[in-house]
Amino acid sequence: MAKGPPARKSVPRARREEQILAAATQEFGRNGYEGTSLAAVASRVGVTKTLLHQYFGAKHDLYLACLVPAADRILSAVRTAMHDTASVLGP
Repeated sequence: MAKGPPARKSVPRARREEQILAAATQEFGRNGYEGTSLAAVASRVGVTKTLLHQYFGAKHDLYLACLVPAADRILSAVRTAMHDTASVLGP
């Protein structure tokens, strides 16, 4: 009886998305949008390009998904700075 490839453990979708976003963020940060390929991101995570497309759609969509956490951090910092400034200046 021939053996097939070893079975991979299933990773919960939320965890897999985190892994993909972390790898994609590193790739985009290192290589820019044009220099990043979905194949490179998939390889870093150990998944197929098809899975990336199923989770995020096109490369542009994956890029935007990587930007959301950064934008959230920037907005939070701006809100904090505005609140701090308002409390110092008063009404």
